[in-house]
Amino acid sequence: MNIFIVRHGETEWNRIGLVQGRADNPLNENGILACKQLQTLFDQKEFQALIMSPLRRTIHTGLILTENAIVEDYRLDPRIIEKDFGISDGKPIEERHLNYPNGHAPGEESYKLVRKRMITAFKSYVKRYDKDILVISHGAAIAALMKEVSPEFDRTFVRLKNNSLTVLDGKTLEVKAFDLIGDEAAQWMKDNYK
Repeated sequence: MNIFIVRHGETEWNRIGLVQGRADNPLNENGILACKQLQTLFDQKEFQALIMSPLRRTIHTGLILTENAIVEDYRLDPRIIEKDFGISDGKPIEERHLNYPNGHAPGEESYKLVRKRMITAFKSYVKRYDKDILVISHGAAIAALMKEVSPEFDRTFVRLKNNSLTVLDGKTLEVKAFDLIGDEAAQWMKDNYK
C-alpha cells in the first residue's frame, strides 16, 4: 500500500507570492493545466480513497487528478488543511519573513500543532486503509508531516512545489519519493507503481 500525496495546483496567490494559509482560493489557469498534466500519471489507477483538505484548491486538484482513476471513496479531512498563518494571510511572503522571522505572527498556528494533526491523520489512514490512497493537501501541512515522519527533513527548510508528488509507505510512513514534478514524477511512477 502506498500513500500518494500531492500538493494542490497553483493559485493566483501562489503565483504572485502571497501567504495563502486558510484563504479559500481557486486554482488559476496554470494550476488547472498542471493538474491535467499530472492526471495522466493516475489514469486507470485504483485508489481505495481520495482524501482532500476542505479548501477549493485541493478539492479541484483531487477531482482533476482522479478524472480517469478508479476511486472507491471520497473524503474531506479538515486535519490536513493548510497551516493557519494568522494575520499574514494575504500578505507577501517576504513581508511575513521580515516582520515575523521566528514564524509567529499574531493568530498563526504553531508548527507543533500542524505536525500533530497531520501525523494523527496519516496514522488513522494507515489503520483504516489497506490499498493505495491519494491525499491532496498543502505545502506547509505536507512539510510538517515530512518533518514528523523523517528526521532528515527536521533539520532543513522544506518547501514543496505546486502539484508535486510525495509518496509514503502505507504501513510504515517511510518516505519513498518526495516533491517530484513533471518527468521525475512520471519516471518514479513508471519504475515503482504497476
